Amino acid sequence: MDCMNYICKTITILSALVMMSCSTGDFLDKEITYEYEPEWAAAYYLGSEGELSNYKLVLTAGRTDEEENLISGGAILTLMLNAPTRDVIDLPDGRYQASATKGMAYTFDYGLELDGSAIEGSFVTTRLPGTKNIYSYPLDKGDVYVVVEEDGDYRVKAEVGTESYDFEFLYDGRLMTFNLTSPF
Repeated sequence: MDCMNYICKTITILSALVMMSCSTGDFLDKEITYEYEPEWAAAYYLGSEGELSNYKLVLTAGRTDEEENLISGGAILTLMLNAPTRDVIDLPDGRYQASATKGMAYTFDYGLELDGSAIEGSFVTTRLPGTKNIYSYPLDKGDVYVVVEEDGDYRVKAEVGTESYDFEFLYDGRLMTFNLTSPF
């Protein structure tokens, strides 16, 4: 009986450790960079304050529902970009660097976990194929390179990460810019 109790307690403890590991999002390998080739991208113009314009750039690899939630394996990169104000609202090309300080052009805001489920700023959301678990990672480092081609297509290379994980997104294609400052 004592042996059986020991085995049951050991299994219970191991199960609890696995559940804790999964719930904190520690399922990714910390030794590799996770690479994605998004099939869809959009920029959302959020408005300007003086010489600074704000954008939300979204790059999506995988299938999503109407609310942009992953319904298949893949990843979504959400970046809060700060660019110089121009006469047009299209996202300007350039190198955007991670920044904890707001108010500087050619930067993107760090991500900040608010209450355990919501994230403000820039972050990556992932879902492994064949699972229902979705994890979000606030970003605190990286560079994003935006190039506007002669034909109007965009090339976006994002090398971003957290203290523990690195992600790379490579997008080449159309990038619609939606103006969220004007009424519909």
